This record gives sequence, C-alpha cells and structure tokens, in this order.
Amino acid sequence: MSAIFGIIDKTGRNTNDETIAKIQNTLAHRAVNSSGQYHQANVFLRHHNLITNIYQKNEQLPFEDERFVVVSDAKIYNRRALSHTLGYEKKYAFLHDSKIILECYKKWQEKCTDYLEGEFVFVIWDKLSKQLFAATDHMGFRSLFYYDSPQLFVFSSEIKGIVDANFTKKIFNSDSIVRHFKRAYKGATFDTEIFELIAASQLSVGVNRPLIIKKYWFVKAINKYKFKKHDDWSDCLRELLTQAVANRLETDQNVGVLLSGGLDSSFVASIAANILAKQNKTLYSFSSVLPEHHIGPEKDERHYIKIIGKHFENMDQTFVWPDANIGPFSHLEDTFNKYSTPPFQYHYLDNALFSEVKKRDVNILLSGFGGDMTVSNRGIDSIYEFIIRGNLLKAYKYFNLEKGKGSLFEITKSRSLLQAIKAEILDNTLFFKHVYNPLRAVVKDEYVFKDHINLKINNKSSYGHPYRKDLIKNIDSGVIGKFFTTMHSYGTYYNTEYSALMMDKGLTEFFFDVPPEQFILDGQSRSLLKRAMEGIVPNEIITRDDKRAYTPDFFRRFLSQRSIAERFINNTDDDNELDFMFIDKKKMSNCSKELFATEPGLRFPVKSLMLAQAIIFEEHTQWLIKKGYQYF
Repeated sequence: MSAIFGIIDKTGRNTNDETIAKIQNTLAHRAVNSSGQYHQANVFLRHHNLITNIYQKNEQLPFEDERFVVVSDAKIYNRRALSHTLGYEKKYAFLHDSKIILECYKKWQEKCTDYLEGEFVFVIWDKLSKQLFAATDHMGFRSLFYYDSPQLFVFSSEIKGIVDANFTKKIFNSDSIVRHFKRAYKGATFDTEIFELIAASQLSVGVNRPLIIKKYWFVKAINKYKFKKHDDWSDCLRELLTQAVANRLETDQNVGVLLSGGLDSSFVASIAANILAKQNKTLYSFSSVLPEHHIGPEKDERHYIKIIGKHFENMDQTFVWPDANIGPFSHLEDTFNKYSTPPFQYHYLDNALFSEVKKRDVNILLSGFGGDMTVSNRGIDSIYEFIIRGNLLKAYKYFNLEKGKGSLFEITKSRSLLQAIKAEILDNTLFFKHVYNPLRAVVKDEYVFKDHINLKINNKSSYGHPYRKDLIKNIDSGVIGKFFTTMHSYGTYYNTEYSALMMDKGLTEFFFDVPPEQFILDGQSRSLLKRAMEGIVPNEIITRDDKRAYTPDFFRRFLSQRSIAERFINNTDDDNELDFMFIDKKKMSNCSKELFATEPGLRFPVKSLMLAQAIIFEEHTQWLIKKGYQYF
C-alpha cells in the first residue's frame, strides 16, 4: 500500500522545492517502510510505501528504466499469468507490481489496463515524449486526485496533498454535496479545481499537451457464465470468492477481518480462516457490539459473531464498543484535519475499530462490504426481470412464494400479479422516476437542505428498477469507488490496507451474468450466497433470517449529543459570516424536534442518519471557510 504524488510543470520551468516539501509533509504518515523520488527539472514524482504483501519487498519506487518512470499504489492479482505472457516466469519471485505495470504498458500502451486485474492506481512518465499516463483499477479501489492548469499538473493519493500546497483558488464546490446525496459522484470534490480520477479511467497530459480523460471499461454482463445446473452457479461463486480472498493473503503480515455477524462478512471470514489455518496463521476479527450486559431495546450481533469464533480455532476475536460519550458529532475538526473530506456518520465507530486493528499490528483488513449489492443480492430485481421479459407465470410463482415472509420484496407490498406489475413496472417509468417521485420527495421534505440544493438532489433518482442498471451507474460514475477510497484513506492512518473484496471485478462481472431466479431459488432470499456458503460457514449463520444494525446504538448516541446538534441548529446570528450555506434552518429544526421526541428502539429512524450527515457536511463547509474557502 503506497501513496504517490507528483508535479509536472507544463511550461518547462523547474518545480518549486517549497511546494514539494509541503506535499511530502502532508503525506508523511504514508511513508511507513520507505520512500523514494524522481526529480528532473520540471518533473517530480514521489512514492511513500507501507509494505503489505511479499512482492513489495523487491520493489523500489519510483521504478525507472531508460525511458519511463513509474509510481504506483498497486496490488496485481493476475501477476502469474502476466509473468508468463511477458516472459518473466523464471524471475517470478522477484517480479514486483510496478515492473509488471510498466512492462504491460510498454507492450500494450493504453490497452495495458485491459490486461491488469487487481487494485491499482499508477502514473507513468515518458521521459522521451514528455507525457504522463495514469490509470485507476476497474472498480476504483485506489484513489488519485489531480489539479490541472495551463502551467501545472499535480496529482496525489489524498486530496489534502494538493489542498495544503495552495495550488487552487479555494472555491467551494456545492455540487459535491448534491452529488453525494444523488449518488452521482463523477469525481467532483469540495474544491472546484480538484478532481478524483474515478474507477476504470485513464488520464494523459504532457508538456504542451492538454489533459485527456477517458473511461476504458464499463461494467456489464459478459456472458461468460452459462451454467444449466443450480449447483454450478453456487459452486462458481464459492470458487470466485475463495480466489478473491486468497489473492489478498499473499502476505507475511497479520491479517484481519471486519466481522459483523452477517452473511457476507461471515463468508469472507470463514474462507480466510480456512486458508490461514493451513499456514498456521491467526485471523484477527474486529466486531462492533454493545456492552456485554446492555440494557435497552437495541440488539447486536454478538451471538452470531461468537458462533464464527468458536467454529475456527485460529480466529482471535476483538469486540469493539466506542466510549459512550462519543457519537457522530465528536471530534469533527480533528477528523477533518486528518482526512480533509466529510466522514461518514459512523466515523466514530470506524476510528474505534481501526484503532484496535492497529493495536494488533494488522496490515491487511478484509471486509464483506458490497456483497448485498452483488452476489449476496436478496433478489430485489428478480420479479422485475421476470415481468419485463414477459415471464409472468414465473414472476407470479416467486411472488406467491414470498407472501407472508416479508424478507424478499420489501420494496413492494403487492398481493396480486396485477399489483406486482404496477409496482414493478409503472412506478419505474420515466414519468414516475423523473417527475412524480422526485416531486413527491421534495414535498415530503426528505432532506433538510435549502430548496435550491434539495431540488438538485431530488431532480434525478439513482435508485429503483432495474436494480442492476442502477448499480452499473453507481459503479461507472465512481459512487461505489468513493466508499472504497474513503475507507482506504482511513486505513492508512492505522497502517492497514482495507479491502472490500466482495466488490472484486471478477465477482461483479459474475453477478451480472447470474440469472434472476438464482437469488430467490425456492423462494429463499439470498439463495445463491447461502448455497455457496454450505460446508464452509456454520449452518446457524446460513439459516438466520434477521439482521441487526452495523452500529446498533447509533440513535442513542445521536440523542446523547442533542445539545451539540441543538447548539448548531439554533445558530441564528444572521451577521455571522459562518452562517449556514446549504441547510435550511427551519427544516432542520422541525426534523430535529421529531427525532428528539423519539425513543431508542431496535431500529433507528433513517432521518437521524440524514440529519447527522447534513450537520457533518455543514460543519465541514464551515471548516473549509476557516481555511480560506469561498462560496459563490
């Protein structure tokens, strides 16, 4: 796991040493094991390294040959196949990822990304043509921010590397808030002049050459998988997931897993535990729970987590419950200073979990995040796909199987085939998706932002049917990748590499080939994953039909910080230059009154998440203003 950054002066002038020093200082926390740089007149490239896999030990970055210089933050998973293609089989043990990337580029130029599988971002400088080429992996696991002007091109693994060097005019981009809630990221950041290179993108720029960005891959069904037997589908999923886990365990460092007790994280943990047991290694698990003798309606997953722990002798479990006095509004300024970007509502829990990870010296941290979006899908789109294909009998069959179960199609309460067609088809026509539903959302005041922001957020819906098409949009626009890169950034402060392997490219492509009935076979929600888990995961986990919150006491913590929220909401000084930029005070006040009158329960109100995120965004805006940002 590495950090990379650099400056290209497109006018040919020497780079500024003072500016370089600022970026180096900002990213110093990423130089755990080593660092290196390439500096020639108008070109500066630097690399900070944290070793997490065995091949990095042979890697000297920047890596340079007669013509090219490469810096990368990469983990290539098809390295053995590429070593054969590139003629390096005999030197495989000493073949590091940057060498593979450069050799692929020399052989296939821009097409090199078609041959690379893994988590990567890399930058290659061509000393002869004076041109830079950069690319991100297919799913967007690793980040690369950039700033481009007629004079300079600057890139960095973290946005604050560019911000702290004072390249931009510091104009706040309000669309970054809109894009967050619309789930339409597309690389926009809080700075109008800084962008993130999103998933599956290539970038080229050079001396006297303009910036060019293009997508090299779009997620879609590839028709690679065409099994006729149900068991073949579940067997294939098991093999693909096992390989995805194994790819991330080529390390001599400690390995951990975020274990929630749910199906996805339990499957990942079980596979990892089995692989590591054969190597006589320990798997460290980290889980969010309530105190042992918690009194209240909230419930956690401790029971299921312990089942996994007892099943695997090589699992060392850590249960995490953050200090009772902290919550979504705790230590916000410190969090902004560390990451620059607005954190998630659960940031206090993420920091508590990662702190425990660091105590155990865990450098690889696996996660089951994203499984329910793809291969662990509960069948949210299956009836829609049956109906749209004209297979009404099959749609009716599976719809009736689910009557009374309440587990599969929570999005529709239909009790007849005609009602199903209405719910699955009519509600998702262009009129309903782009006119009626957004208008209804604005009327209901689902958001607490000012009207001009609210209208933009609700103008287009990113979710609905068909689900797979919406998932494609969220992957291709960088929405999914934004979560990966945010968590990856969190991990760097705790010397660990976060990996959401359930969204692996191979697994994602498999998902888009899976027939809809595989997710709801025999009326069983998440049937495909459950069948794949058999023989690996304890049966009590597979057959469970409940799922509790990732952070069960979030709402209680939210309520405990009522005074902080109210002090923020009641800021009525109209002459204060830090007055609210985007939040409507009246809407926020009404929403907060409703929430503060609600008692904690087994499930917390979704509005509490929305209000917490809105306050965090507004606080982040005020923090940026203090740092010199302007809003027009």
